[in-house]
Formats: sequence, C-alpha cells, structure tokens
Amino acid sequence: MNEELWWRNQRWADLNPTGRTFDADAAYDVVAAIPIPPQDEEQMRGYRYQDAVTRALVDRFGLWTVGWNDSTHHGGPVAAWCCPSHSVTTMDETPDRVVDSLEEWWDWLGELAEKFDRLSPGPNPSPEHEQWAWERAVARLVTLVLDRTSCEAGWYGHCRLVLRWYLESTGAEPDQAQEWVDEAIGGRFESWREPRLPLINDVAERIAAHADR
Repeated sequence: MNEELWWRNQRWADLNPTGRTFDADAAYDVVAAIPIPPQDEEQMRGYRYQDAVTRALVDRFGLWTVGWNDSTHHGGPVAAWCCPSHSVTTMDETPDRVVDSLEEWWDWLGELAEKFDRLSPGPNPSPEHEQWAWERAVARLVTLVLDRTSCEAGWYGHCRLVLRWYLESTGAEPDQAQEWVDEAIGGRFESWREPRLPLINDVAERIAAHADR
C-alpha cells in the first residue's frame, strides 16, 4: 500500500466527516466493479484486492475512506473486516463485507467528530481552560478507544491516532501533536491490557501540559 493511502498517515482535516455525505449503494457499485485476483503461490491476492479497493474508494469518495479495513483484530475500530486472507472470499460475499466495513469506519469518524466538538476548548480559550479541556478530552478518548477496539493487539496504535486527531482538531500541528502523544504514552500502553485509571490520567496530564504552546 502506498504510504499516502495508509490511514495512520492521514490528518484529521482529510478524515473529518463533517460536511461530507456517504452513499452505501454508490460505494457498493464501486467495489463490485473490482475483480478479485486469482489465487497465487504467494497468497497475496487478498492484499492486492484490498489495495485496489482502497484506491478506488479514495478516487471516488476521498481520503476519509482509507481506514475502511482498520480491523479490530489488529487494534482498529472495524469489526466487519478481519484480514485479506480471511475476508476476501467470493464476488458474492466480499463487496458486501467491504461496504459494511466502510460504514463502520464512517460511523466511527462521525462519533469522533461529535466527541471532538463536544470536548473542544472552544475559540480563544485561556491557557488554563485549554489545558483543562485537553486533559478531560484525552482521558475520555482513551476510554472510548478501549471500548471500540476491545483492547485487542495494537489498540494503542489507534489510540495514539485518535489523540493526535483530537489535538489537530483544536489547532495543533500534526507532527507536533504526534510528538506530544508519543512522549506522554511512552510505550506504557500494552496489547490486550486495559491501562489503569492513574496511567490514563497521567497521560492526559502530560499531553495537557502542552496546551499553552
């Protein structure tokens, strides 16, 4: 997959569903037109198909579609998709599975947009209010991601993304926001293990400390 089309490289401005529309029937038509490659010795047909679907969806609907296959089996928010080797089956089944997954991703982005708006510090906040808003938002968003991903393997990778996207939504630069998030978490979140509240609160406080940037 081209790194430009990997969901972990996307900015919130490109994913934010606000002002966008989603037509599942149109998405099905796009996906149904993509043939499933024949099986080969390297067992790569599923990955080739998955990449072709992503490119077609981006071309038709935009960059927000890139996370349609961010599976809960790998710490993402999409339950309808497992992995290319299991989810790519027949032309009767696979397009429906792709559209179901895309709908899940769309719904997740909508939920994040609603949460970001509700947890926003608002326009021209004082440093103290912005710090309080960030601290509250980070703690709540970590819990939200834990619930959505079921704390599966690598859930913390998606958690870092959501926290970066939130900071971007408040005006932080993506690279700077990612640095703050990575420094705050510091490898302390683990697969299949829900972090205790004191750790979540510590991460929230560390990120919020940058609010007066």
